[in-house]
Amino acid sequence: MTIVELVKDYFKTEGWLFSQVEDKNVFLFGINGENGKFQCLADIFDEEKFFSFYSICGFNTPESKKQEMAELITRLNYEEAFGNFEMDFEDGEIRYKTSIFYESLEPTTQFVKNIIIQNIMSMDDSLPALTGLAFQNMTPIDAFKLVEEIETKKENKTL
Repeated sequence: MTIVELVKDYFKTEGWLFSQVEDKNVFLFGINGENGKFQCLADIFDEEKFFSFYSICGFNTPESKKQEMAELITRLNYEEAFGNFEMDFEDGEIRYKTSIFYESLEPTTQFVKNIIIQNIMSMDDSLPALTGLAFQNMTPIDAFKLVEEIETKKENKTL
């Protein structure tokens, strides 16, 4: 099974309604996380054996907050092992990206799930901090601490 088929099958298994960009291996869908709504995009370059997945924040960073958001994103990325946050300085869009070259790997459903779920969880856990910084009076440090608190609570639930 190709990775394109695995991704489509995984979305269907999860019950996610998605659309495909015409003549491309690009898939779009929205998701309701525990902490908010955001868009997701899967982009597969079959010939290059490259798969990237993005969660796109549901708002753009206000111009006056872009420098502070860049600090928060840098703090968040320092702790990330699997993906990274990005911000477009032109329009303030924030997204989380996971990607992999899979040339020497045989993609499986679990492979696809790991890339997608980790991505979605990272965005969802960080949404309160991102929105707090963008639209409230949070500092980058306070917002970062909020993400740490959310992750600690999740860890304690699983123990």
